[in-house]
Amino acid sequence: MSCKNCDSPNEIINRFNHFYILTILYQGPIHGYQIINQYKQRIKKNISPSVVYPFLEELEKNGYLNHTTTLIKEKNRKTYHLTQAGQTYCTNIFATINEIFAPVCTIGIRHCPTCTCTIYKNTQHKTPNNTKTPSDAPK
Repeated sequence: MSCKNCDSPNEIINRFNHFYILTILYQGPIHGYQIINQYKQRIKKNISPSVVYPFLEELEKNGYLNHTTTLIKEKNRKTYHLTQAGQTYCTNIFATINEIFAPVCTIGIRHCPTCTCTIYKNTQHKTPNNTKTPSDAPK
């Protein structure tokens, strides 16, 4: 049984890929190939250029992204950068995603009864003023 109004699992995953591409673009000007490499470094999975480049074209068509072309080693390289509208678009998406996932992501977070630092996954500690906790001390 399938839902006519539901996205397929692949479409949902593609949307997460798009979201992650936006987080990379938000950091500053970047080449498409660098987007693919950063994605792989951070997610530890490959992303197909057939996912990246059509999304970049869609963002550009909608006024969220511009590119400049530079000749590098006899090849034209496009450097992509968000427009002001693209910055706003990303900021709004990031805020919405944070509202949706923050309650889910904080389920495993505890607070230390001694120093009130935040404990992530029972090992990583973060104090309110970012000072090191005993678990952060060199061993």
